[in-house]
Amino acid sequence: MASPSSGTKLDGQHTLVRVLDEGGMSIVWLAEHGGLGKQVAVKILRAEQVERDPSLASRFVVGAEAASKVGHPHLVSLVAHGTTDAGAPWLSMERLEGMSLRARLELGADSGRPRARVPLSYALAVLEQAAQALDAAHAAGLAHLALSPAKLFVTDAGGAPFVKLFGLGLGKLVDPTRPGGTSTALPYLAPEQLVGAASVDAGADVWALAVMAYELLTGQRPFSGANASALYVATVTSTPAAPSTYDPGLGPAVDALFTRAFARSASARFGSAGELARALVAALTGGSATVAVAPVPQLYGESPKPTAPTPGPALVSSPATSPPPEPASPSSGRRLMAAVGGVTVAVILGLRVIAPAMPAASGTLV
Repeated sequence: MASPSSGTKLDGQHTLVRVLDEGGMSIVWLAEHGGLGKQVAVKILRAEQVERDPSLASRFVVGAEAASKVGHPHLVSLVAHGTTDAGAPWLSMERLEGMSLRARLELGADSGRPRARVPLSYALAVLEQAAQALDAAHAAGLAHLALSPAKLFVTDAGGAPFVKLFGLGLGKLVDPTRPGGTSTALPYLAPEQLVGAASVDAGADVWALAVMAYELLTGQRPFSGANASALYVATVTSTPAAPSTYDPGLGPAVDALFTRAFARSASARFGSAGELARALVAALTGGSATVAVAPVPQLYGESPKPTAPTPGPALVSSPATSPPPEPASPSSGRRLMAAVGGVTVAVILGLRVIAPAMPAASGTLV
């Protein structure tokens, strides 16, 4: 199959402009949509991947169509889909302005600059919106199963953070447990995914959300290792340090919450992403009813716009936690790492369709 190039037209409406992102599985293009009169993002599967696994084409489309039918505001919207003249399947999605949560977390890490931080309320807004998207997908029989900060895109909605969830769930094409398979997702995979359990379901997404919540509150991942094998062992066998080890201000309620979230038995954890998010809000606010939503960091020195408080429910009880292994210096873990500035990124959604048993699957952005 020949690869598309700039100027290639798809279905008479999409004209490819330039490559926005690419990887081993697909290429994401910026495209002009003639009928809509606006730019969209077009994701085209690589020809060699389709040749290697012909069933990938149908799964690619079916998963995206199913996700788009959920119609949730925190899920990336599907515009159209089809196949190229060479037979490669493609999807077009809304184009978003902003930055992935992963990019915000990593800003400044390579240059040695201190990482910028945003308020705790920003972190809670991101987590709550991600939980809403996951709950909607799970209720529709969809699971992500490769959730990570790279799959959460944060845009600016009138000065407040607005999350869009995207990602791929293309079965056996990419194995996230293999070193290099899905490196961005590996630190967020549940133990049952890593050991290859047959009963992996949407609960794995709740685990991944808990890992992100821990990271946003403490600046540290709960499980780490020098390489993929060490990370595997840590996730499957170790108990993470209590969040209050890094920030004493987080308190015992937050510690207890993460003890439950990272329970060895999946049945002992939170039953849904929403339940986890609600419990976190209550644990951080002492059960108060509101949490002020902080604005997205503004560009070019603009003043942030005020936003209304977000309701928060009562705390879900959690078991007691054991002492952390090694104390660390307290940090202002109530404020999450963020970016100063914005980039244009196109994102594509493709959640895996799941049966009631929700078998394991995973994928990468491109």
